[in-house]
Amino acid sequence: ETLFASLNSEDIVALKNLIPTCSPDQLLKLFQQLQVLMIGTHLDTVQEYHKTLQDSALCKQNFFYELLGCQQDGTIIQQILCDLYSLPLSQVIRFYSVFPYLQGVQLVQLVKLMQLNIIEILDTRKLLAPQHFADNCKDVEMGDSDKDEYCDGDNNNSELSLELLERFPDQAVYKRNLRPYPTVLIKGSGKKFSNKELFRVVPHIYRCDTLEEIPNSLVGDHSQTATIGSILKFKKLKIQLTSRQVNDTFFCVRFELYRQSTASNSSSSPLAVAQSTPIQIVSHSSLIIKSSQDADPICLNEIIPANGTTSGNTRVALLGQNFPDPAFVKVTFDGIEI
Repeated sequence: ETLFASLNSEDIVALKNLIPTCSPDQLLKLFQQLQVLMIGTHLDTVQEYHKTLQDSALCKQNFFYELLGCQQDGTIIQQILCDLYSLPLSQVIRFYSVFPYLQGVQLVQLVKLMQLNIIEILDTRKLLAPQHFADNCKDVEMGDSDKDEYCDGDNNNSELSLELLERFPDQAVYKRNLRPYPTVLIKGSGKKFSNKELFRVVPHIYRCDTLEEIPNSLVGDHSQTATIGSILKFKKLKIQLTSRQVNDTFFCVRFELYRQSTASNSSSSPLAVAQSTPIQIVSHSSLIIKSSQDADPICLNEIIPANGTTSGNTRVALLGQNFPDPAFVKVTFDGIEI
């Protein structure tokens, strides 16, 4: 998400066109070498280089040959820099402003992005950073039909949208209802869609590392039906696996809008989507271990009433100190969780 917020769609596609076809390990090494070369380069120097190197391709090659010397992979880096300085100055400056500060995990993610085609890159950007997706989408080199699908233009679905009204938490407990409750607003002008027409909002869960949907891992409110202008609150959404179970990846919940008449058709495309921020799902036990290490121990002073009937349904009050957040409390009576 941070990566896509720093570099726009045109930058990512331009970077893909700059790099040669090579293995992921070699590409990561090239990115690391580029970082080393860019670190400490003042933007005034970048502007001077760009102005000087517009003369000819031979001038660029000679310049970078002297700069790089005979270091390993120097020829490949030389060609990448030559092509980089052929880009508009504003774009070159953007690379120099962002690339040196990418963390190791972001470089790895960038390597993974470079394995995708342009359409898949835009899909990824739309999924992880929808708030930044529209910027410069029209400048990406692609066919008219692709632009209609991915850019915010005057297409048939442009008057419908979904908006998340509650920010997702950074962390949640698996098999517990997501809090605050995910809340979605169906927005539309009503010009192409009747205000009385029924739509269905369907939530899906995706992995943030591979962007693959995880079937049967989101339970509770499978979908809700409403009209334009309605606010839908999903009070029973539960994620059935932890981040640790899938290589410590984060998850994101994607809400898709369909016509009620086509919602059951698996081949139909959503009319609009809304994407949550990445969320880490942890087990209850991991929170207990962490809280026991960081917080004062729980002190239980009194249970009211002290006893009750075997038939159950007795309201019980626990009095004490240092209780954690009630959402993360697990209480059992005779081995039965309440």
